[in-house]
Amino acid sequence: MDDPEEQQATVVVKVGGSLLATPGGIAAVGVWLEESAAPGVRRLLVAGGGPVVDGLRRVDQANPLPAEQSHWAAIRLMDANTRLLAAWLPVLQTFDWPIQPGDGVGDAAVGVVAWLRADEPRQPGERLRIGWETTSDAIAARLASVCCAGLVILKFGCTTRYDSLAAAAAAGVVDGQTPRVAGGLRRIEILSLKARPPHESQAGQGASTFCVFSQGKA
Repeated sequence: MDDPEEQQATVVVKVGGSLLATPGGIAAVGVWLEESAAPGVRRLLVAGGGPVVDGLRRVDQANPLPAEQSHWAAIRLMDANTRLLAAWLPVLQTFDWPIQPGDGVGDAAVGVVAWLRADEPRQPGERLRIGWETTSDAIAARLASVCCAGLVILKFGCTTRYDSLAAAAAAGVVDGQTPRVAGGLRRIEILSLKARPPHESQAGQGASTFCVFSQGKA
């Protein structure tokens, strides 16, 4: 019998850090996860840095660090946010990537620090660059590329639709490295979620999403 994990499709979902810091943002992510679930599809969630990494960026501007140190400090904060995401959404399993056979086949919040340090530079495709130019958007795109997965980027507050990933990057919706790293991906979506007050986050209250960019099969 085939390994169930080998039969699964995988989608990397980057959850924007702004959603973590917005009242109702986590509820919106939870509703979206429930409504977008599909048989045979595993979602790997990576959280953005949001205001926490913005604070680190201000610290680095005031008292500059070597680029490599600030880069890895920001990624460690991303991983901390990813674990918070799993604490808010207990439906998610929590793993450090790569997930080994037998670790589970459900949706998971995945830490990426160890993988980025040890394995990512040796993987085929467009490597990530060290520095502030590389954000969680590009990191999620790189993970999707290595996993031969789709990519969904969840944002908050976006109201404009773009006809290319490059145009979205030029407008600051994703970082400028994402189009380069995501060049070989078949499926990419950028969705803007509307924050949901807790009393609206009940079954039957559909997720409110705006499609910012879409490429490939949804």
